[in-house]
Amino acid sequence: MANILVVDDERHVRNLIRKILEENGYHVTTITTGEEALVELRKAKFDLLILDLKLPGISGNELLKRMRQEGIELPTLIV
Repeated sequence: MANILVVDDERHVRNLIRKILEENGYHVTTITTGEEALVELRKAKFDLLILDLKLPGISGNELLKRMRQEGIELPTLIV
């Protein structure tokens, strides 16, 4: 089963994506900020990142930049 990280500051978007993915057998973790996402990406393995670019604090673009700097490689779907 794939492990997917969803990063979006809008609760209804996170919940909708999580519901659809979980109904199709995926394990989903949801996060609201780029800072939280970076912490989670450092400690857990994910197969896919679904990322909102407009986040409070660290933007989605900045998160991707920091991931590259830290060597975190992960397929990413930008919403």
